[in-house]
Amino acid sequence: MACFVHRRLLVTSPPMPSPTKLQIDGLSWETDEVGLRHAFAAFGSLESVVVLLDPHSGRPMGCGSVTFSHPPHATAALAEMAHAVIDGSTIRITRAPSDSATNG
Repeated sequence: MACFVHRRLLVTSPPMPSPTKLQIDGLSWETDEVGLRHAFAAFGSLESVVVLLDPHSGRPMGCGSVTFSHPPHATAALAEMAHAVIDGSTIRITRAPSDSATNG
């Protein structure tokens, strides 16, 4: 008589992208939150603008995010700003994971 042990494989789906938050990579080290806000404000009302800073030097790390008030504004920015140049650097934009997916 054979004995089989069944293992349960926990498969989690990837986090759902946020309908309003965009992640921006490839920013110039010269780009600050004011410059990032200026670049994206034409697409609609922004709830937040973040440029990540190196904790040791305090200098920008070349990435950040913008969160729009309404999903259509984020969609328009994603379409229009893909591969745009800000402060001499070509940026890359993706939808950020939703906050609910990262909080638990």
